[in-house]
Amino acid sequence: MTRLRAVLCDDQEMVLEALSLSLEVLGVSVVASTPEPEAALGLVHLYQPDVCVLDAHFRDASGPEVAARMRAQTPGTAIVMLTADADFSVWAAFDAKILGGVVNKSVDCHSLGAAVRALQRGERVVTGWDRMPRQRAATIEGETLTERENEVLQALVRGASTSDIALDLDISLHTVRTHVQSVMRKLNVSTRAKATQVAVARGLVGSR
Repeated sequence: MTRLRAVLCDDQEMVLEALSLSLEVLGVSVVASTPEPEAALGLVHLYQPDVCVLDAHFRDASGPEVAARMRAQTPGTAIVMLTADADFSVWAAFDAKILGGVVNKSVDCHSLGAAVRALQRGERVVTGWDRMPRQRAATIEGETLTERENEVLQALVRGASTSDIALDLDISLHTVRTHVQSVMRKLNVSTRAKATQVAVARGLVGSR
């Protein structure tokens, strides 16, 4: 059997050490680990691992938001969120297929190993959780996204550039910028990155 390659990211060094040892024993090759989510993005892009095991909550970053960026940059790597607190933003990212799996930190190492092997086979996994019912916000601060604005928001979450969106939707760059500004106004944010974070947290991204 081909040895699965993984990158680990958790803000606790002791957790990283324990995960690395446990997964190596189970035949998973941990090619890199880091407590810094920004570093994890670079490591995943560099090593192109089969799986990234990612925490959900960091002091200065949102795990689901990092996962969305990682998915856009390195779509060939499956992402499993290992967390003791799977809040709505985690399940929204799972529903949007940004995450391939959600695993509770309370499970044993064999269960985690089985989960990452399932991801390698192209399966989606939820381990150690009772699956939350899917929820979707219909309106944002009393305003509804238009169909085109929703398409633009989906593209932003995937990490698409203005040019990419214009080409994909067959509209002008100016029209894309207008839609982006409208989306950010309705989400009450000032940057595209924050729009992505809010979209994931509120479950505004759809399955594709």
